[in-house]
Amino acid sequence: GASLCMLAYCCMGFADRWLALWISEQRKHREAQDEYGDAANATAPEISLYAPVYAGGCLGMVLFMILSMCVVTRGCVRASKHIHDEVMENLLHAPCSWFQETPSGRIISRLSSDLGVVDNSLSLFYEHC
Repeated sequence: GASLCMLAYCCMGFADRWLALWISEQRKHREAQDEYGDAANATAPEISLYAPVYAGGCLGMVLFMILSMCVVTRGCVRASKHIHDEVMENLLHAPCSWFQETPSGRIISRLSSDLGVVDNSLSLFYEHC
């Protein structure tokens, strides 16, 4: 997940740098046109070169971000399922005396709120990584 996110940010950085280069070349071309007139048209930057590379960088960023989000979401679901399974395993192996002392509403409330907190915490943790 983290490596896909890094690739997405690398694509974004590349696209930003490429756009800066493209703008710089356009500025140089305009300055040359102002100075030399139509003779500078021969050195005009090709939009057919800059636009597809920039679009590819942006597309790569979007693609890697989507893949990163899918991987992180899948990891969160797997972690949540694993924690739920462990909790249920421990609950089912608890002694009968514990069930007699603890009201069933408290057990259900505690499990649902704790697992909800874990689910939200996992998603927030991975969101900020």
